[in-house]
Amino acid sequence: MVGLSSYLLDREREHWTRLYENGKAGLDFTTSPATMHRVVFTAVLTGALPARNGAALLRRLEMPEPHRVLADHGTCYPATTPRSVLEPPYPDRFAEDLLAISLPGHTVDGHPSALWAEDVLDLIMGVSEDGPHPAHVPRALTFLVAAAAPERWPHVAEHVELLLRTDPELALFAGGDCLAGLAELDVALEVLEAVEAGLPDHRQIDLDAGIAELGRRLARERLCQTDDPAVRALEYRRLGERLARAGRYEEALVETEQAVDLHRALAERGDGAHDADLARSLSLLGRGHRALGHWREGLECAREAVRIYRGLPPGSAETHAVDLARALGELADLIVVDRHWSQALEAREEAVRLLIGQGDGVDADLGYALIGQAEILQALGRWEEAESVLNEAVAIYERLTEDEPGAYEPELGLALNSRASVLFRLRRPAESLPVFEEATEIFRRLADTNPEAFSGDLAGVLSNLSTVLHNTGRCQSAAVIAEETVERYRDLVAARPSQYQRGLADALVHHARCLAHEHRWQQAVLVKKEARDRFWDAGLEGAITPEEMLSEKAAEHVRKADALRLRRPTWAVDDHWVTLLDQEERWRDRHNRVHLVEEMEPSYCANVVRFVLSQAAGVIESLIMTNSDEPVDWRREDTPETWIVRRPLLKALARRARASERP
Repeated sequence: MVGLSSYLLDREREHWTRLYENGKAGLDFTTSPATMHRVVFTAVLTGALPARNGAALLRRLEMPEPHRVLADHGTCYPATTPRSVLEPPYPDRFAEDLLAISLPGHTVDGHPSALWAEDVLDLIMGVSEDGPHPAHVPRALTFLVAAAAPERWPHVAEHVELLLRTDPELALFAGGDCLAGLAELDVALEVLEAVEAGLPDHRQIDLDAGIAELGRRLARERLCQTDDPAVRALEYRRLGERLARAGRYEEALVETEQAVDLHRALAERGDGAHDADLARSLSLLGRGHRALGHWREGLECAREAVRIYRGLPPGSAETHAVDLARALGELADLIVVDRHWSQALEAREEAVRLLIGQGDGVDADLGYALIGQAEILQALGRWEEAESVLNEAVAIYERLTEDEPGAYEPELGLALNSRASVLFRLRRPAESLPVFEEATEIFRRLADTNPEAFSGDLAGVLSNLSTVLHNTGRCQSAAVIAEETVERYRDLVAARPSQYQRGLADALVHHARCLAHEHRWQQAVLVKKEARDRFWDAGLEGAITPEEMLSEKAAEHVRKADALRLRRPTWAVDDHWVTLLDQEERWRDRHNRVHLVEEMEPSYCANVVRFVLSQAAGVIESLIMTNSDEPVDWRREDTPETWIVRRPLLKALARRARASERP
């Protein structure tokens, strides 16, 4: 590759030289090859700039006649946008090679480094200036880090290290990709630790993936330097936290398990000095298990963490009140696996009380605790209380997001999604729709930035949005979103099948419903069959996540509320059409009264047949939404009416109706 880079750079120089020599013969071009090299080096670092900014930068570089130089540069590298200058050469890899060959330290024959390169680099990076970093710093440092990769131009790492020794914050300003690349370079540990000192101690969406890579490099080096189990445990836990924020849950779990093992061994000494550390590591491990769908393991970790925090001596317990609140939240979220609704609510309410008692500085934790409390209130059918709690959570995260959008947007999205669900269950779909749309917009941005961490959240909120669109009459839009939801779940299942298989099955069912609503019956039935096959093949019959359990419990309360509102019993479709159509002895009317077919008047039987056939499309759509195999025995040429008349109940009713025709 060095040979190719040398050849391409020689070709560029020949082009600059030819234009310069033609300028002496009358071509409107006066910039020497040496000056053009300096300008191109600058353009690689800055990227295209507005004309005024480009001219000002060349003046700072003490280039004569900056407008003339920019015009000549534009001849070599035409601008791709109007009124811009300093268009860099392409492709990026060649531009990175040009930087590397220009900077001192390489051994490429015939291409001596440029004496001016280091001074130009310092000026462009603004290392000797006070005030904010220049806007082009992220591009410049990212290109330098890419060029400095060990298999390419390792001497560039020396220049990166010098820049970061002077100003470690350059790496953070450059962004997550730069941090990830930096982790691969031959740079001194002390420099990386100086960069680490400026990292946020909370999630930062645009940096988390890079922080995880840098954290792994730092942990690897520091773990090699110590045998102290307490230091090693903290290092493993810190790495686990960073990996988890980046969505790398499997790796995070491995590191966090190491932290738990070490902290447990320290805690078993019995002096109490490491009990709180063990509890915190257990809480992190529990969150990791939950993220991967290991509900029982997560619940066990949460219970132990809560027990340890409660057993701390008074002074230490007060210090760790926020940690206890977090552990109680984890316990509440997971204890619903055992349907302990009252215990879950008590844990959430205690967490909220603890956080309120801490005063200022815990808003983020309080907002998250309120979201969890509202989820359980929904499951208990206490909709108005849930709405009030969620309004408070949304207000907290809207305020926090204004200050630090990269830290708290995920929680704002969760709060909005939960709030929209409450509004929908309160029979206010028109109000819920824009809230779901806002949550979807947030998670789209997050998933674009860090797909590993937020693709699952996006798929879930898209599923909710599609349901509400369908129920508010925007069926075409619902179908588009439903199809997108299915495709996103397919991608998630490819990476983590056990975690997302049920989500895909549910998404397929809703997609089938949308197809049925458009009278695309054959496609709808095939999609529903795939959903059922996934349930059976993955062993999902009876398996349910804590979130799904909360949702289903909430749906149960919706049915009860409807029954009171309508002053008559209601039923789930599974309990009605699924079982009713496949037997021939009983008919159950809209008032939930059961009639034996053999005792029904023939004329009534005929009326029932006509009624069921008139509702055939809706019945099929409802059956598709059930967690059953229905509609079974569907033929390619079937319509809802032809399928329904073959059901045992319809056959029995038709026979009874014909009895009146016999002499």
